Amino acid sequence: MPHVIHVGPCESPGGIRTVMRTLAKHPPEGWTASLLPSHANRTLGMMFAAWKAARALRALPSDASIVVHLHAASDWSLWRKLRLAARCR
Repeated sequence: MPHVIHVGPCESPGGIRTVMRTLAKHPPEGWTASLLPSHANRTLGMMFAAWKAARALRALPSDASIVVHLHAASDWSLWRKLRLAARCR
């Protein structure tokens, strides 16, 4: 079954968190979905969240039907997500 991983600020306050949770809760028919946080409210937490997300994306099996949906904004968020995108195969 195909799976989508939503990567972004799913645990931080704000509207995108609500969007990400809604998308993960109601995936398209025949799909499953999950959330992977890439942001935290504190600098050290943010670095750990990004590192953890990168490790999780690198560990994805190459033969699986997985879509990685990166939720990015501007400035550092975009650069952080581009680095995560480079980890995807």
